[in-house]
Amino acid sequence: RSLSGLWKMLFAMLVRVMAIGATGASESRRMREMSLPADTSFVFQFLATAVVYLAFAGIGSEISVAAAALVTAAAGVASVLPISISGIGVVEGSIAGTAVALGADYDSAVLAAIVVRLQALAVGAGCGLLYLTERGGRVSPPGTELT
Repeated sequence: RSLSGLWKMLFAMLVRVMAIGATGASESRRMREMSLPADTSFVFQFLATAVVYLAFAGIGSEISVAAAALVTAAAGVASVLPISISGIGVVEGSIAGTAVALGADYDSAVLAAIVVRLQALAVGAGCGLLYLTERGGRVSPPGTELT
């Protein structure tokens, strides 16, 4: 599938999630309760795969969407190994190793792995800054409330 086809599928999935949350007329309550976490998980996995695919595309190394999904799955498995803090190095190695095993150039795979990590750090830093600015820059110790 092309990337535009996957974006259309993601949009359709988001519309479905919003429709279930808004009406729920066609599904029972239990189905709605089970569907939302599953749909949200699907959207997250799709976005994670898109990040890997776009990282490779951004450095000029084309991989298939299926290869990007497999690389994403390998990175997910590697991220839970308690070897390093936040999987630093381990995740990048799994991204590069899986991509090379699927036929990508070694240098491109390593660079794409670094791009994926930098993107994750940028998003995390942005969310942290947003959190601090919403609270007026004040951080309270755990268990205490700001008034």
